[in-house]
Amino acid sequence: CIRDQRSPESIQIDTELNKQKNNEKSHFRVILLGISGSGKSTICKHLKLIYGSSLTPEELLNYKHVIFANILCGIKSLVQVAEKEDKIFSKKNKYSAECIKALNPFNTDRVLFENKEHVKAMWNDPAIREIWESRGTFTVDFPPNLDYFVKSLDSVVEPDYLPSKDDIIRARQRTTGIAEYNYQVARTTWTLLDVGGQKTERRKWFHFFSSVNALLFVISLEDYDIPCPWDPTKTKMQDSLELWEEMSNLPIFDGLCKIVLLNKTDIFQKKISSSPLGKIFSNFESDSHNYELSLAFVKNLYSSKVHVKKTATPFTKVFFHPTCALDELGLKFVWEALAQNILQKQIELIT
Repeated sequence: CIRDQRSPESIQIDTELNKQKNNEKSHFRVILLGISGSGKSTICKHLKLIYGSSLTPEELLNYKHVIFANILCGIKSLVQVAEKEDKIFSKKNKYSAECIKALNPFNTDRVLFENKEHVKAMWNDPAIREIWESRGTFTVDFPPNLDYFVKSLDSVVEPDYLPSKDDIIRARQRTTGIAEYNYQVARTTWTLLDVGGQKTERRKWFHFFSSVNALLFVISLEDYDIPCPWDPTKTKMQDSLELWEEMSNLPIFDGLCKIVLLNKTDIFQKKISSSPLGKIFSNFESDSHNYELSLAFVKNLYSSKVHVKKTATPFTKVFFHPTCALDELGLKFVWEALAQNILQKQIELIT
């Protein structure tokens, strides 16, 4: 009989590792933080569509109403901003503008159907096009995919319309409170906790911090020159940086896996060609039209906000991953890499 030479501590570690590897019900909770509009909810929705169960008829109907509201709220906001900016509508569209201003955007079904032609007319009006193209300069939070839905307006108002996967991913539904998304990948169950990113919602976050295995912080790369709606003296990215500095250095997250998703890479790559980072950040001395250099600069901005502590705790490294929440293959690749990081950190924690 060969005697086990391992110490009791080593045996306990090996036992825990085997449980980790063999447990069919391994469960990890990841909290998603970030400011409003960063794309947290889009990422959650997309991951649920990739890994979760099919949507119920009730969920599809809810998204249908969300899409209707996106269109009506978006076009009404554009008309209101255009008037505030003293833009002149085409003579033939003045009646349509009055109809849009008078509608209730949350009384969706018949309202959208009855005002379909007015929505089309205003969307194509030069004054509205001008506001939409410069939307990043206003503090109004326009639905980001309004152009996508207006182009599909004829099919959206059909009585038998049900949202497609692409429609659902692009629908904007503001998160209030907290939403849980559960799904299984291989033998591991994941719970994503998506919390509201508005300034007024942030005080609710702290109740959920103690039960998570990882912090996933989402930033919108396009926010570098967009005014902050709740504080016009700074950009949305400046607000995001301040929030990241506060959250990443909380003692409760010491030792946890921290991941930053650099979201909306597609928009960012197009945007820096006409609005380079150097216009906003005077210390960016490289070619501010270069995508890779610009991305590295933003990454370093966020990395610099993580304080180095005298008593180093495990897992102080922060993982950065560029992503686009609308890209299914890219998001799946990124998520599987993130999941591997989190699982590896849990094993390191045991050892």
